[in-house]
Amino acid sequence: MEIKKYKECNECVITGEITTENRKYANNLVLSPSGAEIFYKEIKDKKKAFES
Repeated sequence: MEIKKYKECNECVITGEITTENRKYANNLVLSPSGAEIFYKEIKDKKKAFES
């Protein structure tokens, strides 16, 4: 039997925030509104790098 530290299942993977506004996406990816914004900006910046 393995004992693991308890982890809230609604915790944002980017910011660690636990709010009622967090949303679960594909593959159980949980993002808070601010985490989603950070994630979106990161993807947008990577896309620009590939297009250059």
